[in-house]
Amino acid sequence: MYGSLRAILKWSHYLHGEEFTLITDHQANIYLMDPTKKHPPIINNWIILLSNYRYKVFHRPGKTLFIEDALSRSPNLLSISLISDDFNFSLSKFSPLNLNYFIEGQKDDPILKVIIDCLVKGTSLPKSITTRYNLKIDNFTLNNNTLFYLENISRFPSRRLNRFALPENFHSQTFNLYHDHSLSGHLSFERFWSSISSDFWYPDFYSSSRKYYDSCHTCNINRSLKHHNSPIIPIIASSPFEILQVDHIVVNTTSKDPLTFKYILVCTDSFSKKAWFLPSRTLGALEAFELLFTHIFSPFLFPKHFHSDLGSAFDSDLSALLIQATNIIHRFALPNQKGTTGQVENRNRLAESILRKYTNQFIQDDWSKYCWTAQYAYNKSISSVHGFSPDFLILGVKPFSIIDLSFSSLPSFSNLKDEYKLKLSNMEKAWKTVNLAIKEQADKMISSRLSSFHNHPIPSFNLGDLIIIRRESSDITKSFFLET
Repeated sequence: MYGSLRAILKWSHYLHGEEFTLITDHQANIYLMDPTKKHPPIINNWIILLSNYRYKVFHRPGKTLFIEDALSRSPNLLSISLISDDFNFSLSKFSPLNLNYFIEGQKDDPILKVIIDCLVKGTSLPKSITTRYNLKIDNFTLNNNTLFYLENISRFPSRRLNRFALPENFHSQTFNLYHDHSLSGHLSFERFWSSISSDFWYPDFYSSSRKYYDSCHTCNINRSLKHHNSPIIPIIASSPFEILQVDHIVVNTTSKDPLTFKYILVCTDSFSKKAWFLPSRTLGALEAFELLFTHIFSPFLFPKHFHSDLGSAFDSDLSALLIQATNIIHRFALPNQKGTTGQVENRNRLAESILRKYTNQFIQDDWSKYCWTAQYAYNKSISSVHGFSPDFLILGVKPFSIIDLSFSSLPSFSNLKDEYKLKLSNMEKAWKTVNLAIKEQADKMISSRLSSFHNHPIPSFNLGDLIIIRRESSDITKSFFLET
C-alpha cells in the first residue's frame, strides 16, 4: 500500500480533484485502502492522506500488467499509447470519407492531374512518368470525370476491374480506415494490402502502404514471435464445412460474477478459413453447443468432421449424444498431436491479437464488445493464399468496401436464373482455385518447417533398425532395436 500512496502523492498535481482508477497486482490493497475496514494506526494515517482523492481500486494479476512492466524496460517511455474505453467512440471516431473529396483531389494531385490531362487531350504520358512508374495511357480511363486504373483481373481476380486512383493527400486517411478501424482489425500486412489494393491505385502504392503498416505503433507493440519446435501436419479440406475446428480461449477467471464473459469459443472452417469468435461465460457443454447451434449449425450446415481438444465442453455425454444424433465424425486433439486443431489455434492468436489492440488497456473488461468486429474484419479480409475472402467462399458475395466506390448500378439480369448461373459458375471456379492453393500451401508449409527444424529432415525408422542414442552432455551411448 505504501507504494500506491507514494505514487498518488507523486502525481497529486494531476490526480487531485479528479476521479481516477488505481490498478494494483497486490490484492491486499483492496482491503487495506478501504476506509470502512479496521486497520492498524499507521494504515489509518495513510488512509487519511488518501481521503483527499477520489479513486477506485482494482486488482489485476501481475503477469497481466504487461504495459506497466514495459514502462520500466522500454527505451522510449512516451511510446505507450492509450486506447479509448468507449466502444461506441472507437467505432465512430473514423468518419466515412466522402468520395467527392477524392474526385476533387485527383485534379490537384501532381501525377494524377497529368494523367487526366493526357486522357482529355488524347496524348501519351510524359516520359518522366512512363519510365519511372512503367505506365501507359492505356492503363487508365475516365468515367464521370473520375480517373480509374484498369486492372488485369486475370492476375488478381479479387480486385475491381476499375480501381480508383487515390490522390496522395488522402493516403493517410484511407490507410487509417482500412487498417486501424475496429471493423478492419489491425490485420497483417498481406490482408491489409489485399483489401486496400483491390479498391485503390497510386504509383508506388505498395511502398506507401508498407511504410504505413510498419509504422503502426499498435501493431508493433502487440507483435507476436513465432517459435517452431515440431514438424507440421496440415489438415486439408476440399469443401466448406467439411472440417470444423473449435477451441476455447481463457480470458478472465478472476471475476466471480456469473454473467461476466470469461472465455471465447473460437471456431474455424478448414476450407474457407471462416472464423467465429463467440464470447462464453462457462466451459460447459450446454453453452458451447448452444453457441454452435445458434451461430453455425442453424444458419449454415452441420460439419462432416468436428475437431476439438479434450475439454469438458466437448468430452461429455451431451457432446457425444449430439455428435451421434447429427452423424458427425468427432476427432480429439491429444496432448502430443498439436496439429489436429492447428488452424483454430492460429485463429486463437489472431483473436487475441485483434482484441488486444482495441480493448481498454487498463481494466480490460470490454473485450467481449469487440469480438464481432474482430470476426467481421477477418472474414471480410482477402486471403493471400488464394485471393478470396472467407465470406465469399461461403456466401458467394464479395466484401463491400468501407468507402462507397459504386459509380454505376449493379448489372441487371433478365431473370433470377441467369444471376444464379453466374454466381454458381463463379463459386465453382473459386472452389477449384482454393483447392489447388490449399494443397500448394500445405506442401510449402511442410517443406519450410522441415528446413527450419534442425536444418535437416527428420530421420525415419523401420521395425528392426538399430538405433543409437548419444546424450550431448556425456559420452554415454545407448543402443537398442526398435520393436513393436
